[in-house]
Parts: sequence; C-alpha cells; structure tokens
Amino acid sequence: MNRPFVNGNREQTNNFTVDGLDVNETIDNRVAYQPSPDAIAEISVETNNYAAEVGNVGGAVISSVIKSGTNRFRGNAFEFYRNSNFDANTWENNRSSAAKQERKQHIFGGTLGAR
Repeated sequence: MNRPFVNGNREQTNNFTVDGLDVNETIDNRVAYQPSPDAIAEISVETNNYAAEVGNVGGAVISSVIKSGTNRFRGNAFEFYRNSNFDANTWENNRSSAAKQERKQHIFGGTLGAR
C-alpha cells in the first residue's frame, strides 16, 4: 500500500488503525497488516482536529473497521479483464501512426468467509 503525504508532512507521520488497534510497523512506520478490501466495513480519514486517543501524528489518521461476523457463509467471485480493445493508443504511437500495443489480461479470484 502506498502511504500518502498529508498536510505537507512526510508519509511516516500517518497513523493506521484497524478496529482501533495500531497497525504501524515500528521500524520504518509501514503498515503491518492490511485486511482484504472485502473484509472492510468502513474506512475513515482524519487530517486535523484528531481525538485525543489518536492525535499523536502530524499527518492523517486512517482508521479501518472490519465487518462483524454471523453464522452464515458468504463469498464473492471476481474477474479483472483487460483487453487492448478497451485501451486508447498512446500519444507517441498516435504521433508516429504506430499500432496499439496488444494486451490481454485475466485475473480471477474470490473470497469466502462467515459474516
């Protein structure tokens, strides 16, 4: 995950939390744990006027809340499809009347969990 520069501060001045727990790596202040996007119920970003319990940073406070569970299994499936038919030609290729670069990409995946 790329860390943003917020309020003119360095990327190390941000604080990341998941369900109220600090998930910053102490050595170089990277994010130590990133839940799956399908597991996240809410994300909030605060850039100033922090609450006292999280106000120890000069950048942003990025808080994630994970979905709560139930006794039912749920899941999803996805396909990321990219084809050169959907892409525009580059500026350089248009200028020199060159053909578009061929591209085909299929990425399949899914999730399964109780929530």
